[in-house]
Amino acid sequence: MPKKSKWQLLFITITVSLLLGAYLPDCTDPQVTCLSVVDVAAKAIVRCEPGSNFEEIKQSLLETWALGDCRLIKKIRDPVGLINDCLPWLSQVSCSVLTSGKRPPACQNQLLLTTDEF
Repeated sequence: MPKKSKWQLLFITITVSLLLGAYLPDCTDPQVTCLSVVDVAAKAIVRCEPGSNFEEIKQSLLETWALGDCRLIKKIRDPVGLINDCLPWLSQVSCSVLTSGKRPPACQNQLLLTTDEF
């Protein structure tokens, strides 16, 4: 491979990595991660239930998972699993699986209200 092509490939790889990082939630901040998870899950539900109200679904998820306020979330159980496994799964899961209630372990009990859980 010519030297110029190696540099171009490296540049493209770095650029793509940086761009992907801009779209992933900041797992160092549980509140930001909570908001991202609620948003991705609401989009999955709306995708599978056409005609449903996105904002109402988000509010319902927020009530269920964070007692109505992501500021109450103090810790993410497994940030790597959440980002690498759960969020991509939610974005691509079939509607029949989503509505069945089945979910991978990376999507279970991720938003914790205290720092000493798990």
